[in-house]
Amino acid sequence: MRTTTRRRRLAAALATVAATAVVTLASPVPSYADDTDTSSDSQVSQQQYQDLNDVVQKYHPLGVYTADDGSLTMVALPADTPPADESQLDSEFPAGMNNVRGYISQFTQDDLDKLVNTVLAKQWNADAANYAVGVSYDAKQDEVQVNTDAPDSVTQSLLDAYPDKIEVEQTRFEQTAYRFDDTNPYSGGMAITNSSTGGGCTAGVAIQNVWTQQRSMLTAGHCGRDGDNFVNRHTDNGWGAFVGKMRGVIPSLDAAELRGSNYRGRIWTGGSTYSQSAKDVQSAQPVYPGLQVCVSGSVSLNHCGHPVTNSNYSYNWNTGTWIDGGNGFTFDQGGTATATGWRPGAVTQPGDSGGPIYTQDGTAHIAGIHSARFWNPRGCGCWTMIGSKIGPILQAKGADLVHGYDH
Repeated sequence: MRTTTRRRRLAAALATVAATAVVTLASPVPSYADDTDTSSDSQVSQQQYQDLNDVVQKYHPLGVYTADDGSLTMVALPADTPPADESQLDSEFPAGMNNVRGYISQFTQDDLDKLVNTVLAKQWNADAANYAVGVSYDAKQDEVQVNTDAPDSVTQSLLDAYPDKIEVEQTRFEQTAYRFDDTNPYSGGMAITNSSTGGGCTAGVAIQNVWTQQRSMLTAGHCGRDGDNFVNRHTDNGWGAFVGKMRGVIPSLDAAELRGSNYRGRIWTGGSTYSQSAKDVQSAQPVYPGLQVCVSGSVSLNHCGHPVTNSNYSYNWNTGTWIDGGNGFTFDQGGTATATGWRPGAVTQPGDSGGPIYTQDGTAHIAGIHSARFWNPRGCGCWTMIGSKIGPILQAKGADLVHGYDH
C-alpha cells in the first residue's frame, strides 16, 4: 500500500514539474539574449541551490536529483518520514524555485544502505566478483542505479532479487590515475616521454636529498641529456603533463634525476594498461644471485619472478652512459615449467628503461632501475636484463628513497 502511494506521489510530482517546465524546454534562452526579460524556472542561481540544500538536509533526504538545465529538482524523503514533514518541506522550498518537488520514497535509509552494501559485496552471482560495480541512489526514479561491465547473464539475478528497486546500466569503467595518466605528485613506473627528442622511457623511483630535502624522480641516464624536459606519456603516445627536467646525469651508473614537480614514495605495479595497482616504497633491496625480482616498465608493464644471475655487473653500450665498478646486476626472464614444456617469463622492452626493479611483500623494496637487456645464448638461452643498483645511485646523489609513509 505504501509502495502504491509512493508511486502515485512520484508520478504526480514528475507530472507537475513537467507541466511547469514545458515552456522552458521548448524555448531555451539564447546565449546572445538582449535586455528582453527571458527568465525562466530553469534558470536557478547557485545561491538558490545552496538555500535548497540547507532546507532539505534538515529532513535527511535519501537523495536529490537536479536536471542539468535546472528544469527539474526532485527530493526523495525516507519511507518512514512523517507526512507532516513532507508537507513542511514543500512549504520551505526557496522562493522562485517552482520546479522543485518532494516525495516519499519506497526506501528507508536502512533499506537503502543494506541494498547498496549487498550490491557492492557482489555475492548475488557466482561471477559477479569478476566485474566492476558502481552504485548510487537515483532520486528521480526512486531506484538504486547499478553501473557495471557485467553481462546480462550475471546481472539478471540481481534484478530478479530486487524487482522495482534496481536499475542496471551496462558501462565501462576506466581509471583516471595510472601509469599512463599519472597525477602530481608522481609515482615511479610512470610512462614518460622526452619532449625534446620524442623518446619514451619509464620513471624509476622518487629520492630525496639528505641535506636540502629536495625530491626528484630517477630514470635511466641514457633517456636524455641534462636540461631535457619530460612529460607523462599517454596510451596513444600523446603527451601529458610536465613531469620534470633532467638534471644530475651520472653516466657511470646510467642514472639521472627528473626535477621540477612533486614526487611520492610509490611505484605503479599493474600488469595491464589501465591497472591502478601500486605499492608504497618501503626500503632499498640488497642484490644477490638467486634473488627473485620484479620490474615495472611502461611498455612490458609489471612482471615478476626474474632470478638475479650476477650481482656485480659492468657494461658500456657506447650510448654516453654505462655502468662500471660492478654497480650493475643482471636478471633473467625466468619462467614456469608446464606439462608441455618450459614457458619463459616476460622480458623488458625498449621504453622500459629507468623503470623500478624491486621485491615485494605488500610493499616495494627497491633493488635498482632498469638499464638494458641482451640475448644470452650461452647462459639461459633467453633475454638477460640489466639493472643499475639503487645503493650506489643513492650514495652518489647523497639521497635516500622517498618512502610510502613520507609526506
